[in-house]
Amino acid sequence: MRRDRLYLLDILEACEKIGRYMGGRSADELSADEMVLDAVVRNLQNIDEAVSNLPEETRAIRPDIEWKRIVGLRHLLVHHYFGVDEEIVWNLASDRCPELRSAVMDMLDRLPA
Repeated sequence: MRRDRLYLLDILEACEKIGRYMGGRSADELSADEMVLDAVVRNLQNIDEAVSNLPEETRAIRPDIEWKRIVGLRHLLVHHYFGVDEEIVWNLASDRCPELRSAVMDMLDRLPA
């Protein structure tokens, strides 16, 4: 369980960084800022990696989260010779990350210490 908690904390940290980097940016503003876009994509990849290491028992705490889709995040984000689908990045960063952050906080509260 200790390792599970660390992976959840990694997810939480990545979600919080994404929130700070986004700072209420619109999709066009995100697309125009290469450095922020790269930072958001990197943290989405970190989320993918941490979720990949979470055991099914831990994921089962929140069955409402689409864990399998998160694990395939890299393939969803990247297309055609390492290009990034900026619309998907913006949607994940602005809509899905806050939801995931809340779910992870709930999971951390439910895990045994």
